[in-house]
Amino acid sequence: MRKPVPNCWVVVHHEFIGLPAESRVDVIQCHVATSLAKAEAYFRRRYTSAHGWWQIHAHRIDDETCTNDGLEVCFYSHRGTRLTRPPIARAREAFFRDVARNPDWYRARKR
Repeated sequence: MRKPVPNCWVVVHHEFIGLPAESRVDVIQCHVATSLAKAEAYFRRRYTSAHGWWQIHAHRIDDETCTNDGLEVCFYSHRGTRLTRPPIARAREAFFRDVARNPDWYRARKR
């Protein structure tokens, strides 16, 4: 009988960045945890702006078949609320609200 292959949980941060005319989503894998609860605890201790969100997905450790890799995916708002899908439209709106509040920050700088 084979031993079950353990999972690891990968925490990914997504955020709109760039100048308003050329904004894009930046994605950073920022943490690996041994359980979903520990992965959630990681990002709940962090701050992200309203134009960001979190994603956690499971991977099987040392599983060469890759049949179950990343199938279980969870999305969370910037405040840690669990969601059914990524909040791309809400985050884009929040990004442009931030641009309107801080125009000097998002102004193109001469090099």
